[in-house]
Amino acid sequence: MEEVKKVFLPMKLGELLDETFKIYRKHFLVFVQIFAVLNLPIIIVNTATGFFEGPYGKIASSFISIILTLLVMPVINFLLARTISDGYLGKKVTLLTTFKHFDHMKFRKMIGTLIHSGLMIFLGFLCLIIPGFIFLFRYALVPQIIAIEGTYGKPALERSQILMKKNFGNLMTAGFVVGIISYAIYGVILLPMIIYAALHHSAGATPLAPTGILMVSMTFTIQVLSAIVVTPLMLTAYTLFYYNMRIKKEGFDIQMLASSVSDEQGSVPVK
Repeated sequence: MEEVKKVFLPMKLGELLDETFKIYRKHFLVFVQIFAVLNLPIIIVNTATGFFEGPYGKIASSFISIILTLLVMPVINFLLARTISDGYLGKKVTLLTTFKHFDHMKFRKMIGTLIHSGLMIFLGFLCLIIPGFIFLFRYALVPQIIAIEGTYGKPALERSQILMKKNFGNLMTAGFVVGIISYAIYGVILLPMIIYAALHHSAGATPLAPTGILMVSMTFTIQVLSAIVVTPLMLTAYTLFYYNMRIKKEGFDIQMLASSVSDEQGSVPVK
């Protein structure tokens, strides 16, 4: 039977959401594998530091957790964006092919670019808040541009600004809808912990007391589950929004683009 080729066309909001859930369901197992591989060290360290006692112990635990998260989450987002991109373009998606797109040189350039954009957003919020939101939307597609196009530094920020021009409202609408769905899912995942806290409180204990292996394990399990379920959903929507902007603004044949993706370089060429 002849394979039917997928047609890539500009998507309205409903179509974008529909495609988001299709890709999300199809590649969910790979998403889980990415999180499992990269989150295992964080889970081990967070579980161990969760038993630190005293104020200094809690500060040290929080500091270690934040540093690990800041280092690992950009890598997870990079790999997820590549996975989503390959899935959307109809390429084969596996854990091995996904990790082939990343190396330590890309990590250094990626962190530098994200620090650059993050600093601009932070300074914008210091200047009467509104400039911060402007920079936040301007640089919203920087992670996708880094992962998919292999563009870093100032060119990545300028590229995101071009794609986002006159599209703040579209991204806000899509992000709002996906955000509501994500928080609803997060609420369902959080429900067991809420029930446990209520029962714990009714028994006369301090609610959500961070003591005991059950509570520590339960807290980190819920955090990981939430990240596994919610993060790929949000990134899928943002990655499809990125492609939607390229289709609308640049007018190239996305099917020809899909066939010209360089596996060796791991990036989608820019017209």
